[in-house]
Parts: sequence; C-alpha cells; structure tokens
Amino acid sequence: MAITLTGDSVTLDESPGLQNTGVPTATEDNNDSDVAFATLQSTFAARLFNATPGGLGLDNTFSQDNGVAVANLISLSGQSTITGFLDGSNNPLPNYTTGTDPTTGVLTTFTTLDGEAIYVFADDDAGLGDNVALGVAANGDIVFAAYLDADATGADVWLVQFEPISNPLATDPDDPVDLTGLLNVGATTPLVFNFDTLPSGQNLFGIVGESPTDPAIIVIGRDIVLNPADNTFTNTSNTINTSKGGGPTTIGVNNQMFDPGDGAYFTYVNDPVANFLSGAPGGLTQN
Repeated sequence: MAITLTGDSVTLDESPGLQNTGVPTATEDNNDSDVAFATLQSTFAARLFNATPGGLGLDNTFSQDNGVAVANLISLSGQSTITGFLDGSNNPLPNYTTGTDPTTGVLTTFTTLDGEAIYVFADDDAGLGDNVALGVAANGDIVFAAYLDADATGADVWLVQFEPISNPLATDPDDPVDLTGLLNVGATTPLVFNFDTLPSGQNLFGIVGESPTDPAIIVIGRDIVLNPADNTFTNTSNTINTSKGGGPTTIGVNNQMFDPGDGAYFTYVNDPVANFLSGAPGGLTQN
C-alpha cells in the first residue's frame, strides 16, 4: 500500500511529568506518547507560543509542566501525500481566527474542567496548510492543538494541551477522552495503471487494473463493428493489438501502433469483470 497506518493513536497524558515509560501501576499505565516540551516541533511551537503577528501567543505553562505528545502514525510511499486534517465526514474543518464564533466548529464529546464545550477548527492562518487543528472552548480559549508534521515518507502527529480537560470517570486516573470520528487525516495517492499485463494478441478490448475490486482502464477501438448474432467483432472492426516484442508492451489499433487517423477510447471504470481483466487468474488471454 502507498499509505500505511504505522500506529493506532497518539496519547497525551495531562498529569504532571512524562508518562511514557516504566511499569504500569494502579494509577498510571505509563504507555502514553508524552515527550518533553523542549522537543516540540519548532515551526508548530512558534505558531503556538510566539507573540503576534505570526503566532498565537499562548501560555506554555501547562504544556511545560505536563509535556507534549508525538507519535509516528502514517507511512507514505510512491507519490502519496498528506493533505491535512479533516472533520469526521472527511470534509474541511472550519477555520478559526480572532473573532470566530467558537460554536461554529466541530463539537467534541468532552469539555474543559470548567464545563466549557470544546469545538475543533483548522488553523489556516498558521501558514501550514490544513496541518494544524485547534480545540477551542465555548468561551474562546484554545484548549489543545494538533499538528501533522508531514514529509515525503510519512507524518508525525503532535499534541499540545493548554488547560485541563474533564475526565468524567473518577475511578480511573487514566480515563481517556478522544477525537475518534471527529478529526480525520486526509491523504492522496495516485492510481497507476500498468499495461504490461495485456496479453500478446488481438482482442476487441483490453482491461488493466490491480484487481476486480479496484478501478480499471478499458481500452477499445473507436470504430467497432460487431456480428449481430453473437457480438463477436467482424473483420472490419477495430481491434486492440498488443505484443511483448517491442518491450514490456506495444499497443495499437489493428496493429502494434497508433497510425495517423486511428482512434481509441480509454475509459476509467470501477469493479471490472474478473474474466476480462488482464493479468487476473482466469482473466483476459490472447485472442
């Protein structure tokens, strides 16, 4: 796969100190993603804590005392790219800026310790695309921030918290709240169609794709003439001719090339019939 999840979560424990190593106890699992505040990605840190213009000028006391969190969650290969945070329906998040009504964001299922509802926004003004998300309380306070630190190979996800969040299960000191179904990560990967699997021979059409459940490309000549009785192609019909003689694949209409005046349709489809998919077991064969 071109896009792979390399982890299942990034967890920031808001208890004082770092809870990331050690033997689990009755009051602490010690398996969180906490790291020291000083290690916070510099561009993200500048956006959060520098004074305006260019920064939000947030107080770093809470994150200094309790640490921040980071985990490598996404691995990329080929030409895949991270596009940024999305809402739970994979739509762009609303942007937050000074004066924005906090209640216009994506409502979370948890609150601040003071009982303020928290809404999720994009921070487009950070100059980092859609890679920064903010959790904003109903009173306008920024409660947490997340950052997708992406490059050509994957993405780390950073979390920073600025004030306590209410954890309603009093009997569990590690009672979690999360953003499942509220905050997604968008990524794109190109579809690559390889015509090397086309069999040498003469067919009415060729179909290439990864599998019968993946997208495919159908190539067929422009001028098709079929026998009414059985829908086979006649001697006057265009055919798709393929060969391995000139490299992995040569392809053309009626011969091994596209001559001046030839034409063909290359059509993108979903769920091709396996019996006609080149390279698939029992699929397209010569003639």
